[in-house]
Amino acid sequence: MSRLSQPARFALVGLVAGLAGYGLSELLGFDLQSPWWVIMLAGGVGGFLGGWLRQRRGK
Repeated sequence: MSRLSQPARFALVGLVAGLAGYGLSELLGFDLQSPWWVIMLAGGVGGFLGGWLRQRRGK
């Protein structure tokens, strides 16, 4: 994991968080009206952008 760039690590975390969020919503009975892969994709893209911005700021 240490070989991955910061945006790639954040994207992986976003993918896992998106999947966990979808699973929790299913367990609790909430209908998100969106396929699971769209939620994972949104989490991954958001994580990648967040990691890229953080890397640009130098933290």
